[in-house]
Amino acid sequence: MARARTFPRRFVKAYAELVRGAMLQDTAMTVRGAVALGILDAGFPRQVLDGFATMCKVIAEPFTDPARGHIEPRLLNAEGAYRWADSDLPARAGRAMMSSALTVHYRLPPPEIVFLHRRLTGTFVMLAALHAELDARPELLEALQIAGGKPAAAGL
Repeated sequence: MARARTFPRRFVKAYAELVRGAMLQDTAMTVRGAVALGILDAGFPRQVLDGFATMCKVIAEPFTDPARGHIEPRLLNAEGAYRWADSDLPARAGRAMMSSALTVHYRLPPPEIVFLHRRLTGTFVMLAALHAELDARPELLEALQIAGGKPAAAGL
């Protein structure tokens, strides 16, 4: 049976900033969120910070604005929904994670991240197995608004 978990407000706000940054393909915002979460240190070499942000951007691909051109057209249906089964997102994310982890600066993520990402990974795999074509961007924007206290569409 799946467990529910409550996350501290500080974690939610920092995680929302990281996700918002990844959706915007904004390295600085992504890194600020990661620093606030304790995953990165602002003093890490630029290459480490950029590598982590790249990994986050890859994972956020299904939620980015299709008009910004960060999603291959073949991965979108005629209505603009993400075609989960046609994507090699898990493989690309895995490669990005390995590159990000192969550094002396790597830190184990906080338990909240591990808990949350296990569920997200399972959801991504399920969507692919079901051949789902889903535009989940509006729901994530709404969740980010609630989590971060910022307008959902601000720059997104």
